[in-house]
Amino acid sequence: MDPRRWRRISELFEGALDLPPGDRTAWLRDQSLADPTILPAVEELLAAHQRTGGILDRSPPNLGVEPAAEVGADERELARLLDDALDGRYRIVRELGRGGMA
Repeated sequence: MDPRRWRRISELFEGALDLPPGDRTAWLRDQSLADPTILPAVEELLAAHQRTGGILDRSPPNLGVEPAAEVGADERELARLLDDALDGRYRIVRELGRGGMA
């Protein structure tokens, strides 16, 4: 694909994402008057964007365990609850650390 064409498609795609879904089609038609073949390419990207849901878009799985601070469980009880929730696939051996920036 021509780099200029791809750049224009990318610009329109990014611009359309900033708009409510109902306003996108009219805005895209206004923006792509010089090259009407760009409109279907951008609409296809928008449709694919709506279909996909990456791992960061989903909520974490509910393991049925509340954080220890909320339920008042000690570390052994929390380890037992996590072990049950993970079906024994993993075993908590020791704490690696606390706190941090993440």
